Amino acid sequence: MSSVTDDHLARIYDQVLFVAPFFLIDAKNRLSSSMLKTRPTDPGVVAVGTVRPDAVAVDLDLDDADAAEWMINQLVQWCEDHAAWYLYRASGGGPGRVHFYALPNPLAMEDLHATIGRLRTAINASTRDVDVRSKLRLVAAPHRHGNARGPLTVSSEEMPGLLPQQPKLTPGKRTQKAYGTPAVSEQLTSGLRAVARMIPGGPDRSYTEFMIARRLKAEGATAEAVYNALVDPYLRSDIGHTAERGYAWFCKNMWSKIVVEARGSGGSARARRGHDWAKYALPTSKAVRAVWDTLDTRRKHTIEHVAVVAAARLGSLGAAGGPLPLRDLVEDTGRDIKTVQAALATLSRLGILKRVKSFKMTKNVSSSSDHYALTVDLPEEGSLIPTPRSYNPSDPLWLGLGSASLSLTLTTLHHGPQALPLADLLRASGFHFDHRPSTKQKQAALSLLEELKSRGVLEESAGKFSTKSTNNAITRPRVGLRRWTELRERHRIERRIFRDAIRDLYEAADSAKMRWILGRREALEKVKVKRRNHQISWWNSLPEAEREHRRKIWKDMWHSSDPEAQKARKRKLARERPRRNEWDLAA
Repeated sequence: MSSVTDDHLARIYDQVLFVAPFFLIDAKNRLSSSMLKTRPTDPGVVAVGTVRPDAVAVDLDLDDADAAEWMINQLVQWCEDHAAWYLYRASGGGPGRVHFYALPNPLAMEDLHATIGRLRTAINASTRDVDVRSKLRLVAAPHRHGNARGPLTVSSEEMPGLLPQQPKLTPGKRTQKAYGTPAVSEQLTSGLRAVARMIPGGPDRSYTEFMIARRLKAEGATAEAVYNALVDPYLRSDIGHTAERGYAWFCKNMWSKIVVEARGSGGSARARRGHDWAKYALPTSKAVRAVWDTLDTRRKHTIEHVAVVAAARLGSLGAAGGPLPLRDLVEDTGRDIKTVQAALATLSRLGILKRVKSFKMTKNVSSSSDHYALTVDLPEEGSLIPTPRSYNPSDPLWLGLGSASLSLTLTTLHHGPQALPLADLLRASGFHFDHRPSTKQKQAALSLLEELKSRGVLEESAGKFSTKSTNNAITRPRVGLRRWTELRERHRIERRIFRDAIRDLYEAADSAKMRWILGRREALEKVKVKRRNHQISWWNSLPEAEREHRRKIWKDMWHSSDPEAQKARKRKLARERPRRNEWDLAA
C-alpha cells in the first residue's frame, strides 16, 4: 500500500473515529487553537480530535519496541476474537510509540478496557505509558516534528459506521428485522437439524454457515431458529463464525442477503436442482479412471471417492484452491484417516490435485489445513450435461453402503441414459476379470446394486442398470447417518483438545517471551544504574576547576549545535539514563 493511499484512507478513518471538538497543536505539543467544530482538512496540520464514545484509542508510549509489539499483538488478538474492527499506526515519536484504535461491540467494551489494564500490568507499564485516550492525534495527522509515521495496519473486518441505538423490544412484538437477542424458544426441528448436518462443508466457516442458512431458509426455518442452530457447538464442528459476531451481524450480513425461490408443487428450487455431477465430480472421476490401470481394485474406489469429494469442495475455487481439512474428508468419505492421507498423496502425485499451501501452526488453528487446487480440465459451461440428483459426493448415503457403491453410481452417471449390463458396469467401475465376473464379484456387486436400487439411486430394466431418471428423494441408511454423526462428534472432540493444547503452548511461549522481555529490561536497567553511578563518582572525583572547565566546553558545544543535534543528544541521554531519579552512589 503506498503512502498516498495510506493518507487517503487515514482521512476516511478519521471521519468515523473522531468527532468534534478538534484542536491544533504546536511543535511543543501544546494547544495552538481554540476548539474547532470541523475536522481540519489541511494534510500538513497537526490536529487532535475527540474519540467517538463507542471507540477505544490507546496511546502506546513505550521505549521498548519489543514490548510495544507484544502489546499490539495482544490487542489485535482480542479484536479478532471479538470480531472488532481495529487500526494501528506508528505515532512517529520513535520505537515503541504506536496509536491503536478499535471499534468493539458495546457489550464487549468493558472487557476490552479490562484487557488493556491486564496487559499494562503484565509489562509493568504506567497509565502514561499505555494510555486509553479520549482525545488523540488524528490518524492522518503528521507528527509535530515531521517524523515519518509509517504505514497503516487495518483489520480485515468491515469498518462499521456510527452505530445506531438498538430499539428496545417488548415481548411478543419482535420481528426478524429487529436485531435484538433471538428468542431461545425458536429452535430447528430434528429433521431440519439433520438437514443442516448433511450440507457439505465449504472452504471456510462463513461459507459453510451461509450454505446451511440458505438451505434452511428454503425449507421455511425462521432467522431465530437458524441463528440458534449456528451458534450451537453440538450441531457441527466446522462452524463458529456466526457465534463470534452475534445475531445483529447474522441478520444483516447473512440472513437478509439470502433469496430463495417460492416453493411449488415439486418442493424447493434447491431440491429440484440438486447436485450437478457433470460440473466437477465427473471430470475428476474421468481423470482418476484414466490412471486406474496402475492401481489395485480397492484403492481405485477409495481414490476416486476422495477425488470427487475434494472436487465438490475445490472445483469452484480455481487455481488459487482452498483448504481441504483431512478430518472433513474422513467425515465425507467414511474412510480411515491414514487411507485418506494416502489417497491425497496419490492424487497429488498423479497431478489431479495440487497442494498450493501447507499447514502452518498458528494461534488460530480451528480452520487451518493444507490448501489444494483441482487441476483437471473442466468442461465449458455450455457443454455440461445436466445431472440433477438429490445426493452429492459427500452425502452420508455412501457411509452406509459398500466401498464400491459410489464408483458404480459414477459409472452410470458417465454413461447418462445408456443402461449397462452387469459385466459392462463392473468392468467400467474398475473390477478386474477376463471374460465375465467371478461368482464372488457378481454376488458382491449385485448386493450393492440392490441396495442402491432400494435407496432410489439406480434403476434396473431387463438386467441393465442406469441412474434413476427421476429426481425423487432417496432414503439414507441409518448406519451411514450414525457413522457420519459419530465421526463428526469424535473430530469435534479431537479438534477441541488440539486447539486447547495449541492455545496452552502459545500462552506458555508468550509468557516465556514476556519474562525474557522483563528480564532483559531489568538487566539493562541495572547496567544503566551502574554506569550512571560510575559517571557520578568519576565527576565528583574531579577538581572543581576541572569540572568548571568541562561545563564551559559542553555549554559552548550545546549552544553551537543546531536543534536537530540537540534533540538527538536528548534522546541519547534518555536512552542511556536509568528511569530512577536517585542512584546508589555507594555502589
